[in-house]
Amino acid sequence: RRDGAGWEEWKMEDELPALAEKMPARYVRDESEGWHCPPGEEYARQFGFYYRLRTSAEINWALQRNLRFLEDYLRARDQGRSISEPARLSVTSLLDAHPGMRLSELSNCAKATMDEIYLLLGANQIFIDLCAAPLVDPDHVYVFLDQETAFAYSQITRLRPPSPADGMASFEYAVGMELSWD
Repeated sequence: RRDGAGWEEWKMEDELPALAEKMPARYVRDESEGWHCPPGEEYARQFGFYYRLRTSAEINWALQRNLRFLEDYLRARDQGRSISEPARLSVTSLLDAHPGMRLSELSNCAKATMDEIYLLLGANQIFIDLCAAPLVDPDHVYVFLDQETAFAYSQITRLRPPSPADGMASFEYAVGMELSWD
């Protein structure tokens, strides 16, 4: 925090109703603001601090899982491990031409290993919204060159209604195959 100091008490969301029943003065639910701990807030206030009761419902589990998954790649970045130039160029040129490419598509098209793609992510040379979906589900993870492109893409896709053709890159057609159009 940059705007204050204090304490945060974390509890599992599903345990709080039982705790509130057992200790009604300590755990109080306010419909508009969520859970509170009046004794903790009062104690902190006398020192000019805050006290906030937080719950597991506030945790973004996809982000948590992704950060754990990327630990070694982030550490590699700090140790100066580099990505080959051909791999970097392959990934960045694909993302430049196809912003919002799925991670599964990128891994199939790029001349880079998954390790190199994760190293690029750890080095902030490509962008994935780590809060959106677990990296272990590459069909639901979208990759961009940078955060600004990801934001612009999210604005455009939010304005355009989904189409049955979304995600369909191409298909192969051969002599003798039947095609039913519309």
